[in-house]
Parts: sequence; C-alpha cells; structure tokens
Amino acid sequence: MPRKSPRPRPEDATSYADFLQRLGSERGAEIRREFSPATNLLWLIGIFSLAIGFIFLLHAVAEPPAPWWVWAVGLGSSALFLGLVASEIRHAVRAHVRHELLKRLARQWDERAASGEVPLSTARNLVQRVREELDMRTNLAVARDLQQAEASVPPVPRNRSTTYMYASLGALGAGVLSFFVLITASAFQAPTGVLVALLVAMPGFGVVGLILSRLANRAVQAQQARTMAVIGRLNSIRKRRQRT
Repeated sequence: MPRKSPRPRPEDATSYADFLQRLGSERGAEIRREFSPATNLLWLIGIFSLAIGFIFLLHAVAEPPAPWWVWAVGLGSSALFLGLVASEIRHAVRAHVRHELLKRLARQWDERAASGEVPLSTARNLVQRVREELDMRTNLAVARDLQQAEASVPPVPRNRSTTYMYASLGALGAGVLSFFVLITASAFQAPTGVLVALLVAMPGFGVVGLILSRLANRAVQAQQARTMAVIGRLNSIRKRRQRT
C-alpha cells in the first residue's frame, strides 16, 4: 500500500498565493479531524468504557471479594477512558500552539507580500498568474483594512480562555479519577482519613472545574465583543473610502 504523502506545510510556501492555499488546507484538515466519524467513534468508545468501568468497579466494591477479572475489566475500562481524555487534551494543546504559530506566520506573510519581498504568485500559466495576483492584491487590501480596524479598537487583556478551558477539563477529569480511586481505596480498606479526603476532593474538583469553565466563557465573550467592534470599525473604514 503506498504511503500517504505529507500535507504541504505553510512554512514551505514559495509565494503568497501558495501560502494562503496551504494555510487553508491545514486549517480545513484540522476542522475535518475534529468533526470526523473517527473522532466521534473514539468519544463513543470512551463513554462506553467509562460506563463499563463504573459498573464493574461498583460491583466489585458492593460484593467483596470480587474475582480478579472484575477488577481488571473495571480498572482497564476506566484507564481507557482517562487515556482517551488525556490524548484529546494533548492534541487540543498542540492544535492551539500550532494555530497561534500560523496566525503569526500569516501576519508576516501579509507584510512581506505587501512590501514586495515575496511574489504574489509563481504560477507558470500567465492567465492563472494574473488572476492569482489580482486575488492576492484584494486579499492584501482586506488585510490592511483589518489591521487598521484592529489598531483602533482597544485590545482585550491576555486571552486565557483556552488555558481556563484545559484547566477545567483537567479538574473535571481529576474529579472522575478521584471517584475510581475512592472505590479502589474503600475496597482495600484504606484509612478513614484517606476516604474522607477523596470524598471531599471529588466535589471540590467539580466546583473548580465549573469555576474555570465560567472564567473561560467570560474570556470568550470579551474576545467576541472585541471582534464585533473590529468588524464595525472595518465597515466604517470601507464606507468612508467609498465616499471618497
């Protein structure tokens, strides 16, 4: 079976048109990955394994001494769920870092293309090259207007919505993990202090997760408000240009 060729990276583009095409291809691939049937199937498997783990561990604690395979199925299913959650969080962190990098790279390419440092198009066909150059000049004009509009709107304090969101997921995951640790600790007759600490930790992690989720929502709302202000400013710039 032939190996799948790697997707062209925006960093290796040879022209402004080539860069935008590669950038759109990479972002589109990430969106398709997030909403793909494979991703949905993984989450379905994760939820199913969590339910199986809960049932088997509950049975093992309720009717001791439970066979070894009951513990194995319960702990294995729970570990599968936690592994899937950890994998998704790790991928989300990497995707966010990559998104920020591409955003900075796009600004650099806009500036370099506007100054003539890089070609707008490297198409060999003359008609295609002229068409791409016209499209790229239009894109540069839009980018210039957008930069002017953003400069006139006060920036939002450092957007920590992504950090809050990941921290919220981590806290909720820790709460779920505390539940399984509590079941295991009670089965092995752990000290009362340990059991009480786990009982307090479970709702505590849940409350922390909800608070962080609320903070993430506020940060997103602030960013959305600034985006709408930038769009309004952009429209006013274009209307004023049309009058002149």
